[in-house]
Amino acid sequence: MAPRPRPAAEALETVVVHELAHLRVFGHGPAFWSLVASRRPDHAVWRRWLRDHALELHLALDESARPSRAH
Repeated sequence: MAPRPRPAAEALETVVVHELAHLRVFGHGPAFWSLVASRRPDHAVWRRWLRDHALELHLALDESARPSRAH
């Protein structure tokens, strides 16, 4: 099995900035992206990284939600 990608701190920060921006601007219009870009000028790079690794990240989330088995 291939190792899962480990999100860079910048990718995680981009997600946080994105979510916090929704506290000020509803939706994903120009005002929203302007606010995101004011805090993360390179957000497009990290959004692309997140999209490119979405499957692996979702699989990791699914696995972390499973109860662990005691041996």
